[in-house]
Amino acid sequence: MARLSALPFRNNPVPVVCSKCNKFYWDEVVHFFTSCDALNLHRNAFWDSVVDTFPVEFSAWLHGLDDAQLTAVLLGKRPDGSFYTDEVHVNFLCIVIKAWYVTSKSYNVCAAQ
Repeated sequence: MARLSALPFRNNPVPVVCSKCNKFYWDEVVHFFTSCDALNLHRNAFWDSVVDTFPVEFSAWLHGLDDAQLTAVLLGKRPDGSFYTDEVHVNFLCIVIKAWYVTSKSYNVCAAQ
């Protein structure tokens, strides 16, 4: 996760083809978290954990974010909102770290560099 969160959001001047799913993307980190088809099983397991742990309003709010906003929250950005307490923030980040640790090792985020 530290390797992912240390990377800046990279808007490439031209779309890049993902070596894992063959989809085009502009930003590798956003693609990793939100749209890489090779990670669908991991992404679904993550969303199942969120739905099982938090009120439905929280997962609905997350689903309402655009891809860049969601990625920023997944990387630790604390959003505004009375429902998003310190406890929710810590619990959510624990789920994020558990869900994506193994995935990021297999994905090799820096492959395009």
